[in-house]
Amino acid sequence: MDWNEDGLEDLIVGHRYGSVCYFRRLPGGELTSEPDLSTPNGTIEVGTNSAPEITDWNNDGLLDLVVGCAETYPGSIHLFLNSGEPGAPCLDDSSLLKANGEFISIVYSCPRVYDLDQDGLRDLLVGGCSGHVYWFRNVGTAQEPELEEGVQLQSNGEPLRNDAEVRIWPCDYDCDGIPDLLTSDYDGVIYFFPGLPTGVSSEHARSGDGDLLTITENPCRGVLRLRIHRPVPVRVSLYSMDGHRVSGPTAFEAVDRGESASLDVSDLPGGAYLLRAESPRCVQHGKLILIPGS
Repeated sequence: MDWNEDGLEDLIVGHRYGSVCYFRRLPGGELTSEPDLSTPNGTIEVGTNSAPEITDWNNDGLLDLVVGCAETYPGSIHLFLNSGEPGAPCLDDSSLLKANGEFISIVYSCPRVYDLDQDGLRDLLVGGCSGHVYWFRNVGTAQEPELEEGVQLQSNGEPLRNDAEVRIWPCDYDCDGIPDLLTSDYDGVIYFFPGLPTGVSSEHARSGDGDLLTITENPCRGVLRLRIHRPVPVRVSLYSMDGHRVSGPTAFEAVDRGESASLDVSDLPGGAYLLRAESPRCVQHGKLILIPGS
């Protein structure tokens, strides 16, 4: 995270007593301690156990500050918008984030801003003292985020849970194009929760125009036949309905639009599967039915 936009990665961390510490990176690679982050009214203090997140909250090209804390009244997530300039941040006084019109109040909040559902809008994820992880979906705009009521993230059909004071890092850890989640808690162990493909209709998780491909025979038996609509590299994977990858990724590269391709699926048992197709600019999901027999 380059707080002062000088091309060097800096470090911003929370503090037991609620301040937000700034360590600036020097050209030689070492870090030097700078004054704690502040607003025109003084040093930022949010209570205890501050947990900062640097993000462009309102999509204006400036880095803002979101901070969680241990206290919950009246809310636990503070937003400091940046009204300065690139390379010269100036943080305004804080406001408390709301979801569905109510202040977000989670003990020992650890916020992360991340587009979890890949709809192009950054959402809010929060870990807390209970060990659960909450997702607050952005149903507003990139410039004016509006958060839905939080829901607990699930793992294997049950609420995802660590021990107390969970810390979270959403990312595509395994580089498969699907958001994953890394968590840690009071015992210091790091846990990896891989994301699974969801949905059965064609939907675009990244920018692109139109579908990548269509399944020309569905249901199919033995061979999956496809028509690729763009002259781009495409990787195709199949997942069982419980989210495990059972085939691929298999690479195809069409020279012309509308080229045909096929994939041998005769070794897979009959049933319903999720198909995932991805190119450098687009991801598409769909449902496939395999009929038993070759």
